[in-house]
Formats: sequence, C-alpha cells, structure tokens
Amino acid sequence: MSKTPFMPLWVADFLAKTSTLEAKEVGAYMLLLMAMWSHDGALPADQKKLQRVARCGRDWPKIWDTIG
Repeated sequence: MSKTPFMPLWVADFLAKTSTLEAKEVGAYMLLLMAMWSHDGALPADQKKLQRVARCGRDWPKIWDTIG
C-alpha cells in the first residue's frame, strides 16, 4: 500500500498524453496507474491479472497493444 493517501494527478498533462486514446483505453490506463500507486509502482507480469486490474474483457488485447 502506498504511504501517501492520495495520488497526484496533473490533469492537463494526463489529458494531453491520453488525447488519442479511446474511452476504454483511458479507463484501463487510469486503473493500472492507480493499481501501481497502491502497490509501490509494481504491477503483475501476468496478462490475465492485468486484464482484471484494468477491468477489460475481450477488448484487452487491443487495449494492451495501445497502452502497454
């Protein structure tokens, strides 16, 4: 668990860097960022676990190709 109770978000930077992403991709990316924040920068290496963290169904391969 992160020692800081909040995750800083620079909104203008986030929007600029995700402006070409579809809504599902932005959502998955944000969920993965929050999971990394909660686990001291680490994410599982397993694609199935990443898919669950990002809450993506069958769209996962396309989404991961974009945000991975």
